[in-house]
Amino acid sequence: MKICRGLVSSIDVTHRCNLSCKHCYFRLQKHFSELGDDEWVERVKWLIGEYGTRLLIILGGEPLLRRDLCIKLNGLLPIWLVTNGTLPIPEVKGRVFVSIDGTEQIHDWIRGRGTYRVIVSNIDELSMPYTVTTVLNAVNYKCMPDLVDEWVRRGAESFWVSLHTPPPYDIVLRGRQREECINMLRKLTSEYGSDVMWFTDYMLDSMLRGDLTDMCGCRRLVVSLDPMGRVKVPCEMAGQDCSMCGLHIAHLLTGVIRGDADTINLALRIMGGVLGG
Repeated sequence: MKICRGLVSSIDVTHRCNLSCKHCYFRLQKHFSELGDDEWVERVKWLIGEYGTRLLIILGGEPLLRRDLCIKLNGLLPIWLVTNGTLPIPEVKGRVFVSIDGTEQIHDWIRGRGTYRVIVSNIDELSMPYTVTTVLNAVNYKCMPDLVDEWVRRGAESFWVSLHTPPPYDIVLRGRQREECINMLRKLTSEYGSDVMWFTDYMLDSMLRGDLTDMCGCRRLVVSLDPMGRVKVPCEMAGQDCSMCGLHIAHLLTGVIRGDADTINLALRIMGGVLGG
């Protein structure tokens, strides 16, 4: 597999968000300004020229607060648009990821009253396939089977599931809870398949351990920019605890660079061949 740092890049297009989620890592990073549209276009062109970026993950804040910019950047290359789903969702060349952190009552406790119903309404208007992205913690992990069942019936194509990476530490999955959660995800992957659940045995074993301090595929392969276009260190999660990492893409790409065949095949399927051959 031919893969190098920056082939996949992520950018935080805005420091602003219309929600204030209890587990959010981003608001701990304290960004207070952001590049303008033209500056972001030039910065993404720099990523393409400097690193050969072929897939751009657009994050925030809430990126759809800058909807026109997202569409403009999608004209340069395929994107993964990660949104909280509370604003109208555009069609894109790439993938749409919608954050849903539990069944309705639990999701609304984490992300704000009424947000679940708004997401359902916006997704009902979306004609392209979408992926549900979820962050599991000590509060919501037990509802994951019900969440998957509901959203498969609603038409979700796949699930991108991370474990909460501290800080904050009070809701992180530890010990027996973490083991129970991983066993649950293993069972769901067996039931629905890795094309739906986006896990391999390697990834689940890696997430159970959590510690990516010494080797992290995300740190080594992804270039991440903050709202001012500056490279984030060591990765998108700058300032979080690498010794308890639960970030899905980090464990996916660690499996890739360690040469796990199942994880390589999964990465190729979900990234549309971006990682090369």
